[in-house]
Order: sequence, then C-alpha cells, then structure tokens
Amino acid sequence: MYARAFSQVTAQALVPEQLVSYVTAVSQSHPVLCDGCVAYDHEGQRTLIAYVPGVSPAEEAEAAEAAMNAAVNAALAEGGCSALTVLGPARPAAAPSDAAIREDAYAFLTLPVEKTGQNLRNMLRRGSRECAVTEEQWNNEHAALVRACRDSRPLEAGMRHIYGHIPEYLAAAPEAALFAARDVSCRLLALAVGDFSSLSTAFYMFAFRRSDCPPGMADVLLHAIAGRAAELGHQHLNLGLGINKGIAAFKRKWGVSLWLPYVQTSWTTSVRRRPVSPAPSAHSSI
Repeated sequence: MYARAFSQVTAQALVPEQLVSYVTAVSQSHPVLCDGCVAYDHEGQRTLIAYVPGVSPAEEAEAAEAAMNAAVNAALAEGGCSALTVLGPARPAAAPSDAAIREDAYAFLTLPVEKTGQNLRNMLRRGSRECAVTEEQWNNEHAALVRACRDSRPLEAGMRHIYGHIPEYLAAAPEAALFAARDVSCRLLALAVGDFSSLSTAFYMFAFRRSDCPPGMADVLLHAIAGRAAELGHQHLNLGLGINKGIAAFKRKWGVSLWLPYVQTSWTTSVRRRPVSPAPSAHSSI
C-alpha cells in the first residue's frame, strides 16, 4: 500500500529511513509527505527524514539545508504531533536551543569495488574457503540465528523490536534479499540483508553470525551484496552509521567515504507551531 504512494521517495533513497516499506514494516508508523520528504508518525511523535530526493548534501550543501528547513517548516505547520525528530544533513533552523542532537555519518562504498587492501583480501580469501553464499527465503533457521544474536548482548528496545520484524520487512520489500553463508555441511554460519529498492543506492541493512563463526564471514557476505548491487547498476552501497568503534573500523577496512552527514535533532513541540524562517546556512561537516 505504502510502496505505491511513496515510490518516488524509495526510488531516490540515499538513506535506509527513506525505504518506506522497510520503516513501516518494522515500526508500526504511518508515513506522510512534508514538502517532498517522508515523515513517519507514531503515537503523537513525528520523525522527518529530511534528505530531499534529488538534492545531494555532498555537492549542494546550501541547497540541501534550505530544502531540509522547508520540509521541517511543513512538518511543523501541519501540526498533530507533540514531538519532532529530524534526521538530516545539519541542525534545522527551527530547532530550539535545548534540542537534543546526535551526530554521525553514513558510510558509502563506491561500486563496483575495484581496489581492496591486503588485510581485506586475506579475510575474503579465508572466508570464501570456509563457506558458500547463497540467496535464501526467510525460514526458522534464520530466525533462530537472529534471536540468538539478539539475546546474546544488550540492545536498545528499538533495535530489539526491529530485529523481531525482519521477516515482515522482507515480505514487504520485494527488492530486499537475504544472503546466507553456509559451511560444507550446510550449517548456517551467518546472514546479511541487502536492499536494492533505490535506483542508485543499495543498502547493507543487517548482518548476524554465530558466536563460533569462522573469521571473514561478514566480509564475504558484504562482498556478495556489493557484487549484486553492482550487477543491478547501483552506484553506491550505504553501509549505515558508525554506531561504535568496532563497526566503524569494519567499514573503514572497506575504504568507505563518509560524505553524508547524519544529524538527529529532537524536540518537543506544540500541536500547532508556527514555521520558523530559515537562518542563513551555517554549513558544517562531520
């Protein structure tokens, strides 16, 4: 239902939050459009994804911020929410001084992958000797692996909820695919999900592995997703945010570029708030 109404947003997606079928499948939120940007409403809270389709924050920073501020004003003018969270390339002009802010950057891999460091080549060779990678349909074996990974470490409630709804996401997004790594006995060692719904950018969405998994499985699965994305004509693979030092180091090994800033700004708002005129762009980078 949502894929038809918001197909343009998904087709031009740069960030996973613009994959409307994914977000609605895992969050019970309702999508709305705010000046060309998608927002998600849930229990009086609105999350606006303020990366404007067709405006590159890397190449047109001032235009990207102006378009983001216009979308924020549209989200505020519509009313109906008591709290607003904006994900975008900069701090919105309308955000109050006490707004909560979190900063990171999306890691992008240019496709096709042509050059890799010696360490990564060694990991890929080692991993490929230990497993075969195939695309599979979700089943109880995959669910058990995700559940074991989820229960083995502390996670925020939101992430636990998302991990519990991966099958609903795969069912709702026909261009998302599950890649599985199995050993010679067909034992499932690891899995990863790639999403190819956008026309120019593919997405490395999730990855899980057994606690006794041989080294290199994550690299082999990422290599398979990157290869499939290149075959489909995608120009970039979005590997997501840095999150922590270990995840950030894994992505750096692949030679990613951090050209898309992620600024999450949250504040409470009245049910109906007057739009704020955008301030002159104070362009910042991460």
